[in-house]
Amino acid sequence: MEALTVFQVGVSKEMVGKMSDAIENYRKAEKLDKDVEKLYRAKIYAESQSVPENSKDGEIIIEKPIVLNEKEVAKIDAKKLLSTFKNSQILIKNQELPPTISILPDDVILLIMEYLAEIDTPSWIQFSLCCKKLSHLGFCTSDVWRKLCFLTFPYQNYEPEVAALNGITKNQDKIVGIYDNSWYNMYRQRPFIKFNGIYISIVNYYREGGKSEGSSAWTNPIRMITYYRYLRFYKDGSVLKLLTSDEPTSIVPKINKNWKEQTNLKVYKGTWYITPEGNISIKSEGSVKNYLFIENLSIKNSSKLRKHNKLSWINYEFMDNETTELYEFDIKKEKPYIFSRVKSYKDDI
Repeated sequence: MEALTVFQVGVSKEMVGKMSDAIENYRKAEKLDKDVEKLYRAKIYAESQSVPENSKDGEIIIEKPIVLNEKEVAKIDAKKLLSTFKNSQILIKNQELPPTISILPDDVILLIMEYLAEIDTPSWIQFSLCCKKLSHLGFCTSDVWRKLCFLTFPYQNYEPEVAALNGITKNQDKIVGIYDNSWYNMYRQRPFIKFNGIYISIVNYYREGGKSEGSSAWTNPIRMITYYRYLRFYKDGSVLKLLTSDEPTSIVPKINKNWKEQTNLKVYKGTWYITPEGNISIKSEGSVKNYLFIENLSIKNSSKLRKHNKLSWINYEFMDNETTELYEFDIKKEKPYIFSRVKSYKDDI
């Protein structure tokens, strides 16, 4: 395991900005074992699984995403598999225990699932994965998907003209026909912004530093620069945005409507609109007075399993409020925003 140890030394060097030393260790580790990076990632994943579940009152409240082998999962025909569970029953492993949910009629179980979907969507998913019968009820019947659509789409902020032109109303029963009258298709295919968490963009780039006085080094040191962009959307059409070098663990709890009372960070408030195609326009104040800053983003899927959880850049503009002239920022270094669910946000959306 010498290669892994050397690689970890490189990681620690990189974290403190000593890129030249880090690269040297990475090269040495790869000479010892060409698959050392895979070993390191496997080690980090194993360690992450041993971390206790975060609580609402804990310092770190961002949920860890479930890590799956998505290539293998993508090979499964989920609809076909779930259809085979139609006649399954809930079996009690320990027959000595009194029957509980197994004696409930399907309609009651579906009401429980709708309630879970409303208060904590991942709980509905976990409940549905308990056995074959619950999987069929949870994922193949339209009740829960309809509930999710009514909990989600009426709060998407469309410009009035766009909504009128495209027939978008608060009543989702009038829109589901576009999706073959399938609530499942509607929820999976129609882009939407999520409110129970935060979108984070992590940008890393390297910059050549200067030599210290009296240094005899042949090359200049390489430093890694890291900064974060945060976006938190609200159902009332407002959005909070922040650009900082501070990591999520210290920032995420402070991004709320009372941010002025909790932090001195330069959080900017703006407004957001979505289009039927899933394009997002964010207009806000910024660090320069008399200018309007406009981020244009597009909702994307991170993968087949992770729907609508990525915001990719279209462009980033700023407008002189006096002349109304538009200018454009260079976004070559910018990275997409990725959504992270935050448990403590559910009461402030």
